[in-house]
Amino acid sequence: MARILEQHERQKMTMGECLLVGQFPVEALPHLEADAAKHPEMWGHWNNLGICKKYLGDYAGSIQAFNRALALLPDSPHIHHNYAMACEEVGDFDGALAHYARAAANSQNPDAHYGFAQAALRDGKFDAALQVWEAARISKRSAIFIPNLEVWRGQDLGGKKVLVTREGGYGDTFWLMRYLKPLKDQGAHVTFHMFKSLAPLLTGHPWIDRVLTPDDEINEQEFDYQVPLWSIMWELYKKDKKCVPLGMGEPYIKSNTPKYFPTPSVGIVWKAGEMLAIHRKLRSIQDELLPELAKTPVNWFSLVPGEKPDWCVNGIAALADGWKTTADWIAGLDFVVSADTSTFHLAAAMGKPTLVFCPKNRDWKFFRSGETSPWYPSVKVISNPDPVSFKPVVDRIVEEVTRWAESRSIADLQLQEVCT
Repeated sequence: MARILEQHERQKMTMGECLLVGQFPVEALPHLEADAAKHPEMWGHWNNLGICKKYLGDYAGSIQAFNRALALLPDSPHIHHNYAMACEEVGDFDGALAHYARAAANSQNPDAHYGFAQAALRDGKFDAALQVWEAARISKRSAIFIPNLEVWRGQDLGGKKVLVTREGGYGDTFWLMRYLKPLKDQGAHVTFHMFKSLAPLLTGHPWIDRVLTPDDEINEQEFDYQVPLWSIMWELYKKDKKCVPLGMGEPYIKSNTPKYFPTPSVGIVWKAGEMLAIHRKLRSIQDELLPELAKTPVNWFSLVPGEKPDWCVNGIAALADGWKTTADWIAGLDFVVSADTSTFHLAAAMGKPTLVFCPKNRDWKFFRSGETSPWYPSVKVISNPDPVSFKPVVDRIVEEVTRWAESRSIADLQLQEVCT
């Protein structure tokens, strides 16, 4: 808090602004309300108030504040961008797309263009999103580029050596490495520059000829092209629109050393990274709701490294050999329940029956609605109807897992009758 006060004095920001920037929305709220009441003609005060109320889950108040701000400055890309994010969190995808479009039209900020592209992708408007998406990703520096090495833009790959560079997080790798197969099918030699913790699991994969990690030096003279992982999908899409979404014919990540558990065994990841969450959880089940899962007739196994709630039989320890440990656990489980995390992508890529839960603001890969995934045939998608509490998700998990366990028990009884 001392740092906030120092910033208030040095930068001449209002106390409410300092507290908001410092991620203290509860403390900031009365100051921001006072700012807006004292100077209602200043759009910035209403914009800040809208941001604060969004953080606190007061979406009606947030949208009302953004409307006041837009009445004062209708074409502000800052207001439209913040308004769009509030719309997404309450599941108003039409509103989000409209406000992101207004923000992108009046700004060169890559965040505005990235937001518009994501909203368009969620609607399946790939052609409208493609160019904006690529440019915004490059501007945000989410991709790694090697100097003096040509970027692959769809050229013939017969006999060519391609360096695929990592991009995004672990989940992006598990999800999008399916696009390495078309490169191999074209005759490319594929080197994948990946996160170090993925190497024990993915070294020797049939679609990867060579693995490099950040510990390895890259000699650009060894390659004909480089391409960031995310860009492969869109370069292929330009020639064949069936490439997005690209389904999986069979599981493409496997464990050769599965760990076995007493059945019925269900792995769970109840929490996800909360990089954009302030004050409250946006993607994870609240801790006080977790004990409800103990009501299900299954053996729960925690797939969150180093964390094992009382209602879990066992839990995975620290990942000494990277993601290979998680893959071994998943291989031995009967079923997986997960937030939209890297572990979800790994389980789905392994073909494991998986129940994934999302916030109301579901990621574009799940599109606007639906409980099936065109990317993963073994996955069922649950969207939280409540933008604040995950209780509806917990209730649905209990229902789905109980139904699955009971159907499994009936099948086992029927099998025993046949055998006897």
